[in-house]
Amino acid sequence: MYQVVLSRGEFSTEDEAIALAEAAGLIPHAFDLEPSGVDHWHDFGAAVYVVDGAVTITDVDSGSSYVLTPGCSIRATPGAVHREEGAPYRAVVAFEEDPAGLTMPIDRDPATRPA
Repeated sequence: MYQVVLSRGEFSTEDEAIALAEAAGLIPHAFDLEPSGVDHWHDFGAAVYVVDGAVTITDVDSGSSYVLTPGCSIRATPGAVHREEGAPYRAVVAFEEDPAGLTMPIDRDPATRPA
């Protein structure tokens, strides 16, 4: 089962977001991101902690949309089809596995998701 989980008000700073990710056993990296607006999925699980700006993330499988502002995070299991929309934002992306070992492309076409 694919899952997307939203949390609000967990942190106030980038350093706090990194600490939360590490405490959850994740590997955090801070990025300036630009939403693609395209439906896609990843073959790895991850959490996104928004530290500046805002992004709307739509869980395509459920049709639910979430507006993430600073202090909000969202975690998705591998295979969760989603879409990110909005202006550029800064976030800590925390991976369930070492990102050095990720396969390309990172963003995968929903038509290629295993059943």
